[in-house]
Amino acid sequence: FRPIKRNFFWRNTSLCDRGAAGIIHSFIFPEEYTKMTWSSPTVPRISRRRRMKSSGTSSSWLLMGCFVVMMLATEFLPTSKAFSTPPPLTIISTQKPTASRLSEATEGDGGETATGVSSKQRKSLPELLMPIDTCKVNQMSGTDLAYIGDVVFELFIRSRHVWPSKRTSDLQNTVVAIVRAEHQSHLLEQLKEDFDLSDREKQILMRGRNAVTRSKNRRNPAAYQDSTSFEALVGYLYIEDQERCCDLLNWLESVVDKLE
Repeated sequence: FRPIKRNFFWRNTSLCDRGAAGIIHSFIFPEEYTKMTWSSPTVPRISRRRRMKSSGTSSSWLLMGCFVVMMLATEFLPTSKAFSTPPPLTIISTQKPTASRLSEATEGDGGETATGVSSKQRKSLPELLMPIDTCKVNQMSGTDLAYIGDVVFELFIRSRHVWPSKRTSDLQNTVVAIVRAEHQSHLLEQLKEDFDLSDREKQILMRGRNAVTRSKNRRNPAAYQDSTSFEALVGYLYIEDQERCCDLLNWLESVVDKLE
């Protein structure tokens, strides 16, 4: 910006360019700007052709002048403390709430936990995995009981084989080999021989067996009937008598360990 007062610069720029250059020069060299007198010599007249050539750079010089003025204003003007201090940070925990944390998060008056459920309404995990209170297990069909027993037995087998870690395909093959109909039919035969069944449990086995309709598409209809009967008993005991269901699963664990 030192050559700003040279005649060559002044003669080759338009009036808008000279105004922008003067603003820039006054901000950068204020001591020289104060020494300048207003009785400056008359600027030589610029021809029309020269003005036309130089008019294309007027917008660029004006934008550059505005940019420099903004930079100087942000550099020397005092800034407000409200914008200089950053807002306080809020730390959000990503840990999942456990049962102990939920119990500790209860409040005095409402007794609500961190999930918004009152401590009186909170249910345990076995209660959440049970049918609703209005469910009447004695009126359920054999297929409905087998539908629940299939999930309970498969979860029992999966939980036993999920560790140590292995490939998903190998894990699936191991589980399917145990929960398939032919293997459950073999377990039912041993169950009738070694496990002390009550009269009600024998009736549940017959209910599950009679609920299966014979089909030509099945490879082994007899094994499928035994499998449904076995799953119906597991589902019935899971809903009606959990202690008895626990005894049955403990017996099944010993049998499965021997077969493996």
